[in-house]
Parts: sequence; structure tokens; C-alpha cells
Amino acid sequence: MKKFLTQPLIWILTIGIVVIVVAYLVYQNTATKTAQQIIAEASQLYSQQQFAQALDLYQKHINQAGLVNNPEAWNNYANLLRDSNKLDQAEQAYLRAISINKLYETSFRNLLFLYSSRPELTDDQRSEKITSLIQPLQQAITAQPDSVVLVEDMISLYQELKDSANIEKYTNIRAELLSKLEDVESK
Repeated sequence: MKKFLTQPLIWILTIGIVVIVVAYLVYQNTATKTAQQIIAEASQLYSQQQFAQALDLYQKHINQAGLVNNPEAWNNYANLLRDSNKLDQAEQAYLRAISINKLYETSFRNLLFLYSSRPELTDDQRSEKITSLIQPLQQAITAQPDSVVLVEDMISLYQELKDSANIEKYTNIRAELLSKLEDVESK
């Protein structure tokens, strides 16, 4: 009699545990978005000018495994912070994107734009922040010597600093790179 009563109880408990485990796994698969899904969803919200919603999405997910080391995510997050007038946080997010990928040109450009457009900075503060980008940008150019875009960022940087000698230097480098590209395309 005892065996008769415990056998169904064991089956019920086993089935219950299986149902709970399956439900949990289904929930995990639907609740966890991939990094690319989050970036795409936030980008769509951004394009629809739903900045607060896009910012909330990044704030909820930026430290997830798929985004924490993704320079595109940090750059996009920084753009949203900038557009929300959270300029110090935006600066840190751009720097985070660059620290993840030292060649991530978009963040260099956005950070330069941020520094040059911050009205609360004195001219000396602005120059100091812009000057701080010279070395990492030069390292990026060294790593990608054929990158016209990185060279153009360096030209923009030196334009902000009103450094005509370096503007000319990098303008010449840009012209050489474009000439090489034209030679390759014409062959």
C-alpha cells in the first residue's frame, strides 16, 4: 500500500520539476536579448526620436556580457547621454568605447565633437581635452595607416586647436591616401 501511494507522488513531483525547468528555460530565452537586438532596438528608438526610451534600454543592458565590451553599444549609449545633456557621462561612455577598441573611429569623432561643443568648458579646458585625444588617435593611425577617416579626424582635431602646421601635415597625408585609393580603383 505504501508503495502504491509513493509511486504517483514521485511521478507528480518529477513532472512538476520538469515543467518548472522547461518554463524557466523558455523564459530565459525570451527574456534575454542579444547585444545586436538591443543595439537595433535602441537605434530604431533613436531614429524615431524616442531618446528617453532608447537611453533606458541601454541603461538596463549596457553591463550585460554582450554589450559591456561592445564599442558600438558604448558609442550609441554616449550619443544618447549627450543628447540628454548628460555630457560628463557621455564623455565617459565615449572613452569606454575607445578603451574597448582603440581603432573605433566613430567614438574619436564623437568625442572631439563633444569637446568642441561644450559651452561650459573654458578655452583652456577645451584645448586640454582635445589635446588628450592626440596620442590615442596617432596610435590608431599607426595601427591603420591607410585610414582616411582617422586622418580626417586628426585634421579636425588640429583645426579645433588652430594648429596650422599639423593641419597641413595631415591634409597632405590625406591627399596621399586618397591618391593611393584612386590608383587602386583605376587599376
